[in-house]
Amino acid sequence: MPHPVREGGTTQPTGAFLLMRTEEAAEMPTFDSMSFLAAGGEGNMINSYRPNETIFKQGDDANTIYFLQNGRAKESVVLTGGRNAVVSVIENGRFFGINGLFYDRRRTSTVQAVTRCTALAIRRDAMTQALLDQPDFAQFFMAMLVEQIGRADAEKIDLMLSSSERRVAHKLLALAECGDGRNIGPEINQELLASIIGTTRPRINYFLNDFRRRGLIRYNDTGITILPGLLSL
Repeated sequence: MPHPVREGGTTQPTGAFLLMRTEEAAEMPTFDSMSFLAAGGEGNMINSYRPNETIFKQGDDANTIYFLQNGRAKESVVLTGGRNAVVSVIENGRFFGINGLFYDRRRTSTVQAVTRCTALAIRRDAMTQALLDQPDFAQFFMAMLVEQIGRADAEKIDLMLSSSERRVAHKLLALAECGDGRNIGPEINQELLASIIGTTRPRINYFLNDFRRRGLIRYNDTGITILPGLLSL
């Protein structure tokens, strides 16, 4: 079996070491990954956040991994010149702050709550131990990472190949998909959309009004309702 790799005086398990646990898995009861991520305990802490409250800041020590149990958060970075840019919206059921697992380093982004949300903070040593001891959880975690990386890659391709109109439409559909499939809450405002998509608020306002005029979306008291025609863009 491969051995952990020592790096900078600390032991870092390799990917192969985390996955090559099949013999142990056959002898162990099934591990309930979602129960583990829903509960606090040794090495884990559940924290609640108000809208706009900071979960961690760019430059903080990265020694924990987070799992968003409910709510919605946003990840942003400070660019050259001091401008703040939102790079992603974090939906419930997602891991974030993952660089805290692999390196002794600083946070490269800031994460803030968009709505009221609850996140499980898992210390690096507790997360590493769970991955080593529970092959079912290691498989679950890696599957989640693959899905999140796939989504990020799709967004990069969309940014390079799609018009601004199509990017707005795709982002609205993605945001609705993470909810009930049809509605986007009022916390996703035009300023946040503009920052995520990489355009200006007036352009977002133009596209949303155009979509409404064409019967592709509908405004309501709780935000935006996606109508079937938007799928054609």
